[in-house]
Amino acid sequence: MRELTATRESAVPPGPAAHRSTTGAAPARRARATARHFRRALVAFALALLLSACYAHVEVEPGEADPLVRGGAGENTPAEVFNMPDGFGNLATKCVGVGKRGYVTTRWLRHEDPPVFVPANTVVVDDPTCQAP
Repeated sequence: MRELTATRESAVPPGPAAHRSTTGAAPARRARATARHFRRALVAFALALLLSACYAHVEVEPGEADPLVRGGAGENTPAEVFNMPDGFGNLATKCVGVGKRGYVTTRWLRHEDPPVFVPANTVVVDDPTCQAP
């Protein structure tokens, strides 16, 4: 009988598998996965925060951040500007090519309830007085 008992006992592999519970394994695995995802998200957030601190905000004058035209050889004469009363957009005009004149308005506020912001507008029209620069 001892041989039979010894054989039965040796048929069960020793180790942690014999003592593992099948009911608690899935929640524990999910908790570890959730903690791992949380740590990864925290590292990504810290990295993004660190990199955003390296961003240098540069103040530029209006128009200086605009792209260059014609390889940097654009026509840079000043526009004629008409200041409108408060609440209306200002108007600027200048020749933008041979026989063409451009008109640009700034964004303006229409005083209503609720207030309405009117976006800037640009129009290019024929103007025979505009000659080559």
